[in-house]
Amino acid sequence: MFGEEVKEINDEVKDAVGEVLNIISGQARQKLETLGRSLKGAIPTVITGKNHTICHITKQSIIVIPFETDTGHFTIEVCFDP
Repeated sequence: MFGEEVKEINDEVKDAVGEVLNIISGQARQKLETLGRSLKGAIPTVITGKNHTICHITKQSIIVIPFETDTGHFTIEVCFDP
């Protein structure tokens, strides 16, 4: 997180990614609140590896944002429950 070379995705890396997501989520909620939208956020969850299933607790639509980098692919999923 502080310029260190990452050689494996371990718990420390997952915690750092979760913290960055928490910061982004908080900033987005602050901005949306200035526009009249008050949202509460859940704690971000970081899931790694292959062959896993993600079950959402909402029946609302899920927004999936795919990313591709030189070191691999990842997605961010966002859902809003009124």
